Amino acid sequence: MKNNYIILLTGCINPQGMILTKLQDKEIRLKQYLYAINWYLEHTDLPIVFVENTNFNLSPHYTDIMYSDRFEYITFDGNHYDKTKGKGYGEALIIKYAFNHSTFIKENICIIKITGRLIVQNILELLNDYKKMLSKTQKDIICCDVNRKLTTAFSRIVFMPYGFCVKFFFNEIERINDSLNNEFENVLSDSIHLAVTSNNFDFSLFKRQYYIIGMSGTTAEKIVNKSNLKIYIKYILFKIGFWGHR
Repeated sequence: MKNNYIILLTGCINPQGMILTKLQDKEIRLKQYLYAINWYLEHTDLPIVFVENTNFNLSPHYTDIMYSDRFEYITFDGNHYDKTKGKGYGEALIIKYAFNHSTFIKENICIIKITGRLIVQNILELLNDYKKMLSKTQKDIICCDVNRKLTTAFSRIVFMPYGFCVKFFFNEIERINDSLNNEFENVLSDSIHLAVTSNNFDFSLFKRQYYIIGMSGTTAEKIVNKSNLKIYIKYILFKIGFWGHR
């Protein structure tokens, strides 16, 4: 590995009737995953791990690079849990499976977790911002967008240090249950709170808007990006203690 960052793309090509998931067409989903993978391979030099939980054979599409030093594909049979728990529970299991089976994911790595069908156009700018944050602290930093009282952490893109996942997030994932209104985003926010109060990790919002191309799996609608000015104002509020704190 030539750097300490990887992109982890989470995938579920065949949702098989997952609740609260309007985008069910596996051909459309596959096309979106392939487009995103190609985009990150072309527009970044980061190692990419794509982990998919319906045992889909992707090798015909990526024979030349399947086992290269930049791209790793892992698929497993991980979508047969109780569907009432929702797709967020499945995504958490994907992340944990990646940690247990990827050759790219190791200690001292920061994982840039991205929902696998989405393209974050300014990912390199976000990464540069993150590196500048790290230069000002001795702690690893968890970075994502959150609501004002840190009860929901928005998970389309999250900078997740290895130790945060192993020591905090993975201990909480069995609590994820969409039917009980305890979603992935709620458990992620609780894990962030625990990590920060342990005094082992720092947390930050993004300093700028992350610009996404893609479609929501929940609504099957095109994602609309927020105003960059609103995001920056929220970041300032966070820095003075009026956002993202409990």
